[in-house]
Amino acid sequence: MLRLTGYELGKILKRKIVFAAFALLAVLGGMLYLGDGPQSVISRLPDGTYIGGAEAIAYDKGIAEKYEGVLTEEKVQDILKTYAPGAPDGGFWTINSIYNAIQDSFGNIDGSYNGLTVEEAFPDYRGEEPLRLGYTDGYAGFIMMGCYMMMTLGFVLIIALSPVFSDEYAKRTDALILTARYGKNRCGWAKILAAFLFALLAAAACVLVMLLLFLEGFGFTGGESSIQINHWDLLKGVPYFMSCLEAAGSCILLWLAGTLLLTAGTLILSALLRTPFLTLTAALVLYVLPALGSLVHIPREVLALTPFWCFLSEWTLTFPKLLDGKLSYIWLPALLAAVLIPFVFWAGQRIFARHQAF
Repeated sequence: MLRLTGYELGKILKRKIVFAAFALLAVLGGMLYLGDGPQSVISRLPDGTYIGGAEAIAYDKGIAEKYEGVLTEEKVQDILKTYAPGAPDGGFWTINSIYNAIQDSFGNIDGSYNGLTVEEAFPDYRGEEPLRLGYTDGYAGFIMMGCYMMMTLGFVLIIALSPVFSDEYAKRTDALILTARYGKNRCGWAKILAAFLFALLAAAACVLVMLLLFLEGFGFTGGESSIQINHWDLLKGVPYFMSCLEAAGSCILLWLAGTLLLTAGTLILSALLRTPFLTLTAALVLYVLPALGSLVHIPREVLALTPFWCFLSEWTLTFPKLLDGKLSYIWLPALLAAVLIPFVFWAGQRIFARHQAF
């Protein structure tokens, strides 16, 4: 079984189009990291000069350390008063991490305080624990880049996995395989196992590289801070207390769940359809279609169970917790993926074994 799985895994990896797809993914990753990584950080010093990169990150962390803790209106006013650039369009200026995050929710166009309370600035928040201010740039940047990287990885996985079964039908090699000793049982299982291994390894490698890059550039600082308070306007609508560290972990879980869901769906289509092209087309349509789901009034709770919205994880994280606030909605896609895996092993092997060669 291990040899069969290794052979099937090699077949997936040896396709030139898979290498090309991963090369394009790496290029996209490099571009996103240049835009979201540590080298993109700039801060304005009190004398009006700007610093960037590691120097700006260290400066921002120092300011965040001064104000870290429970978010209050007093802190808000002090931050806006201390770091305001004193310009009519001060609300659009890049100043520092803390100022920019506060200005986004509490500032007027000129950078002055708009008078909102914390409850008014975050109307969706229903958590019992108060929001905590801190350095969130590294975590927010990681989540932002990860969402787009994983969404793009979804296209790569579809390209790589569409031929797993359908390529055998197109080349008429399925009849030969099914007459072999293990053709009707172990071969199908080996194909499915190799596909899941490939998908998980690709997703894990993508996440691990991003983690290492952002940890090297930003470190763990700010992990206990509320993810809602960031200048990216990311996850501001999360209605319960969520630290930056919890947000990053939740996103990783959703990304892995989306990877498993997408792999499961692509394998079933590959077992049902006769050619890789048909499988590729159908899988791409089903993958992208949920992006338009809200236009036809499909409930967001249903759309959040699809791979596309698991990768773009913000929607799912903004749902209220289930079971009287005890269970996060992120566990539903994970549970669905756990249920689908054994189903795909059973159904995929069964469909392939009963395929009628033409």
